Amino acid sequence: TKNNIVQLDPGSLSCLKKIKNLDLSFNFIENLPENAFFGLEDLVELCLSNNVIRKMDLKAFNGLTKLEDLNLKSNSIEQINSDLFKELNELSALNLFDNQIENLFEKVFVHL
Repeated sequence: TKNNIVQLDPGSLSCLKKIKNLDLSFNFIENLPENAFFGLEDLVELCLSNNVIRKMDLKAFNGLTKLEDLNLKSNSIEQINSDLFKELNELSALNLFDNQIENLFEKVFVHL
């Protein structure tokens, strides 16, 4: 929280292999690239609220098969592509409040 993070490079968090909760809220993250959370296989809760996220690569959440809670509230997200949450089989809580979503692609929540 509040670390002035602007960018997440693929694999930059991979040293946190055993972490279960990650709070990256109140930063300045604009984009979530492919494999942004690579190596965080045990992650259960991810908070990305209060950033300026506009774009999320279709494979941004690859490998987060144990993720249960994803908080994306208060960002600048305009669209959510249909396969974005494809690998998040355990996801039970998703917060998209206070974004600028204009497009929800067909079947975006079919995998949840």
